Amino acid sequence: TLKKLNGVWEITNARIEDGEGFSFYTSSVSGTMKIDSKEKVCTALLAFSYENLSELPYIIYDTLEYNSSAFSLNNSEELEVFPSGFGETSDKFRILDLTKDYLVIEYYHYSGYKLKRFTLRKK
Repeated sequence: TLKKLNGVWEITNARIEDGEGFSFYTSSVSGTMKIDSKEKVCTALLAFSYENLSELPYIIYDTLEYNSSAFSLNNSEELEVFPSGFGETSDKFRILDLTKDYLVIEYYHYSGYKLKRFTLRKK
């Protein structure tokens, strides 16, 4: 799994599910996630936006950013990224699909009450 994860991944799609179960697909995505499996470091800047279709529709702009953050791989099914270092709060990405050039991961953003799923392809 580490060998497949290694490299630069470009985001192609993002799906957001809010705490009430509504799903939002992004209208625009950009950015990359670089995973260095030898050094166990993840650097990422993923940007995406989606429209909230409530009574007063508005566009939500969101990002996911890591700057040379340490990571660990748990049971080949979970990528855990430590934005502030080991021992601090981490983001736990469940690996849903992984091939040599295709990656689908998701994590639950607790403070935002949103499940975020990202589809990436190897650059």
